[in-house]
Amino acid sequence: QANGKLSLDDQPMTLDALPEALGKGALIRLEADEAVPHGQVVRVMDALKPLNPEALRIAVKEAKP
Repeated sequence: QANGKLSLDDQPMTLDALPEALGKGALIRLEADEAVPHGQVVRVMDALKPLNPEALRIAVKEAKP
């Protein structure tokens, strides 16, 4: 989220809890709007690496003016 908070299926989520919530081999769609810093997206992707996801799709939403 633009405010720096993570969510999974519209529920608040911490970066530390994300891998356990998803499980290994998950199909993952990572969404971020233009206001989210690149570094934060990379941190999320790094946290997902150990899961060996079957697929990781990235979607970018345009920031609202």
